[in-house]
Amino acid sequence: MQLSLVSLNMWKCEGEYDRRLRLMAEGLSNYSYDLLLGQEVYESEDFKRSSAAYLSAQLGLQPFFARARKKVRQVLGKNELGYSGLCIWSRKQPHQYKS
Repeated sequence: MQLSLVSLNMWKCEGEYDRRLRLMAEGLSNYSYDLLLGQEVYESEDFKRSSAAYLSAQLGLQPFFARARKKVRQVLGKNELGYSGLCIWSRKQPHQYKS
């Protein structure tokens, strides 16, 4: 079985966060891949902001997010408690991958 993947450093919630997420979704929609691997994926503690959920909704992928570093960060000019972590997005459900 062959798998194709894309790896992306999402740069947490730095800079123009919302704009970067839109650009990532637009760019990633142009490629064919089985798995998307993300590092420095951001999620607010209250779940109101989630890079994993956003890309999942935009690209139709199943996310598997692992929260890691908890920290207060500047998000769009405001302090926000959240996590950076790792995420694997899949086009298929886990049971669909067979060797």
